Amino acid sequence: MTIVRALLALLLASSLQAWAQTYPSRPITIVVPFAAGGLADASARQLALSLKEQLGQPVIVENRVGAGGTIGARAVQLAKPDGYTLLYGSVGPMVGSLYLVKDLPYHPLKDFVPVHGLTETPMVLVTQATKPYKTLAEFVAYAKANPGKATYGSVGVGSTLHLATVLLEQSAQIRLLHVPYKGSALALNDMLGGQIDILFDYLPTSWPHIESGKLRALAVSSSRRVPGRNIPTAAEQGLPEVVLSPWYGIFAPAGTPADVVQKLSQAFGTALKKQSVVDYNYGAGAVALDLGPRDFATFIEREIVKWKDLVEKSGATASN
Repeated sequence: MTIVRALLALLLASSLQAWAQTYPSRPITIVVPFAAGGLADASARQLALSLKEQLGQPVIVENRVGAGGTIGARAVQLAKPDGYTLLYGSVGPMVGSLYLVKDLPYHPLKDFVPVHGLTETPMVLVTQATKPYKTLAEFVAYAKANPGKATYGSVGVGSTLHLATVLLEQSAQIRLLHVPYKGSALALNDMLGGQIDILFDYLPTSWPHIESGKLRALAVSSSRRVPGRNIPTAAEQGLPEVVLSPWYGIFAPAGTPADVVQKLSQAFGTALKKQSVVDYNYGAGAVALDLGPRDFATFIEREIVKWKDLVEKSGATASN
């Protein structure tokens, strides 16, 4: 029996290797769990064009919208693990939902294979240009002198904008007043009008107001500066723990052959260096992560720990 099993294992390994060498032999689908026309959708379509050129097969972008991205993630989790159905995943449905969605039916590292870490989209901490604080240090000093009085906006408890400010509070040892809004546009409007003191926002929406002088950028939420934007990181200003950026990456269903995962990872890594993708990422305020399967998995492990701690401290609770 041992010899028979060994032969069967050898035959299976040989057939999988041969199959991986011919992969792909038909169209690949990238499931985007967000609406068409958004930043995630546009980015996925840029990458799909490059993958088609590299792999010689059509790459279809399919939008599976709903439940904060978890419906699309669930669809890929249940797909055949053959490399033909991939997920354009992000921090929300793949990490944040672990703690913000009750009875989430999947785990990012148990039910998926991390294929390639694509980009992070750092947030920028802005204030209205007439406010007295011109640097992050000056705002921290103001907040310490006025505990609980300085205000900040977000799009709700547990949102990325909220958690980034919670991280700022605990790192700088300050206490702020949270003002939640029903949408980021409403928060930004009140920021422009001076009704709130600070706001973590995304670069594409805040940048025109920073350039016009209406808003002042105090820091970016990434570990390094965003190319082309002369905005210091929080770490440069004495708060190295304030690193929280929404990120995007490619996932495959658990059980997808390693050779196929590696081939896909190489293709996505090449796509990130394509000039049209580089230009798109610059406009979107995105910074390339460019992480292979192993490094991407390690990155997600760290994110899981960070988000668990932040969600607990934010007071957010899991919803159905």
